[in-house]
Amino acid sequence: MILQNAAKVNPQFYTNRPESSQDLVRVSSHDPCPICDHDHWCYFIGDMTAVVCMRVESSRPTRSGEGWIHILKENRPHGYTPPIFTPEEEPSTRAEPQTLNRVYRDLHISLSLSSAHRKHLIAERGLTIEEIRTLDYQTMPPPEAMSERAQLINPLAERYGQKLLTVPGFYLTNGGKIWMSCAGGLLVPCKDVDGNIVGNIIRLDNQSGNGKYRWVSAPKSKRKRGGVSSGTPIHVAGRAYSPREIGEGISTEDDNPIISRGKSKRVWITEGVIKADIASLRLKETVVGIVGVSSWKREELCHTLQKLGVESVVIAFDADVKHNRHVEKAQRKLAGFLESQGYTVHFAQWNIEQGKGIDD
Repeated sequence: MILQNAAKVNPQFYTNRPESSQDLVRVSSHDPCPICDHDHWCYFIGDMTAVVCMRVESSRPTRSGEGWIHILKENRPHGYTPPIFTPEEEPSTRAEPQTLNRVYRDLHISLSLSSAHRKHLIAERGLTIEEIRTLDYQTMPPPEAMSERAQLINPLAERYGQKLLTVPGFYLTNGGKIWMSCAGGLLVPCKDVDGNIVGNIIRLDNQSGNGKYRWVSAPKSKRKRGGVSSGTPIHVAGRAYSPREIGEGISTEDDNPIISRGKSKRVWITEGVIKADIASLRLKETVVGIVGVSSWKREELCHTLQKLGVESVVIAFDADVKHNRHVEKAQRKLAGFLESQGYTVHFAQWNIEQGKGIDD
């Protein structure tokens, strides 16, 4: 790829510069920085194997201290021009669950699970290969793997067009290309009560101390030309559905006996999507996962519980709830609301030495 009219900069400005690189060229609206996605201030190394980002730090600072070098895992794709779109007059609104489900399932089909993530799920989470397959966990390549990202995004842009901008995670760049904003890591689907994938979380590969998980959602600064927020949807784990309910390719209990049919009049509520998935497999019951002890909406929770047809709810927050005033307060608030809706509420308690979370 050749960037025309790109300003050249003195190569000696940078350290750790690959031997095969040539001149440095500015990013532009057509070729924004793959690290921060801005269209100015950053620079590509001439052969496109690295970028100097002025905003996001790496372990390779420049000699002058102005910017950081990020090595791109693959060269940028050649010979293909992705579809170009113009912003619509009306702001994007979040798509219906069925549309989200189709797009996200197409995304998951295009991905695979890395050996590192598979080992983590087996050794540290206690999952079997069959359980991992059923849960449909995949590996999302990091933002700097531009070729891999392009192979995921461009076919979706061609198939769905600007409808992608109604799906959390996708946004319209200044150059008119649809791109995806999310970190690299373990991709975990979040499903509603009807089995639709309505969101995804990423268990970060690079955890810097600001939490282990992120929603697949473009930040507000990137959604100015198109895109929607993920919100914090409720996840329903362990309920089986027929293909007629949520589309082709979804297994029933006959195909996956590890999944409960959800006939119980009891449901569990815990914090976290992965935690809910694993707890459901072990309990053989339906488990609702909320991402954050206070991150639930009354209307959505009522709709979910009504559709499940349950009568009692077991709240199973982490075992250290008694020592965390914030979590204890959130637990009381949730219990009070559930009781006001006519549900019988129980609390799951266990010795923290047995494990912090219900999934442990």
